[in-house]
Amino acid sequence: MDPVSIANLALSWLGFDPIVSLEDDSKSANKINANFAPIRDAVLEDRDWTFAMERLALNKEADPPAFGYTAKYLLPAKVLRVVTANDDGGAVDAFAYQVGLAAGSKLDWVKEGRSILANTTSATVNVLAVVQVEDVTLWSPGFCQAVAARLAADLCVPLTENRSLQADLWKLYTDKLRDASANDGRQGRSPRLRNTTLAARRR
Repeated sequence: MDPVSIANLALSWLGFDPIVSLEDDSKSANKINANFAPIRDAVLEDRDWTFAMERLALNKEADPPAFGYTAKYLLPAKVLRVVTANDDGGAVDAFAYQVGLAAGSKLDWVKEGRSILANTTSATVNVLAVVQVEDVTLWSPGFCQAVAARLAADLCVPLTENRSLQADLWKLYTDKLRDASANDGRQGRSPRLRNTTLAARRR
């Protein structure tokens, strides 16, 4: 799908005629054109999409925070949400630490504004982040559906003044988001191996 196809899917749920371009001289096209990028980013931010995950090594800033933390690392503008941060060998989540799957100490960090603040002496911090993905060809079909549903829900009142329809479309969005996220979560990692020795003991 391309942006126009996604826009027309949203408009079909709103009961509007399709557009040819986001730059069409119509109220519906103008609204979608103004809101497409912010809504795309909002849907990206909602889940840990495999196509939007990026590993980044952030260099320490010269000036530390005024108090509370010893180091500051600037995030690129494309980062929408930081998932994990670590100063020893990569971004590792809390579950991995708990079950002993990762080496290194858990980093004390927080995101403030466009920066990561941390208690560390490391020159770099590694983060796993959800980033902006403007290239529609990288989006999954389910994500495209979720963006279209969010467009329809957010623009329902400005275009139709029908709040009852907006509630229905918001439910449609949450359903599309759930399904797309579930499908996306089934890919991008190795299958978990079962402990056959333990399984045999239970027989």
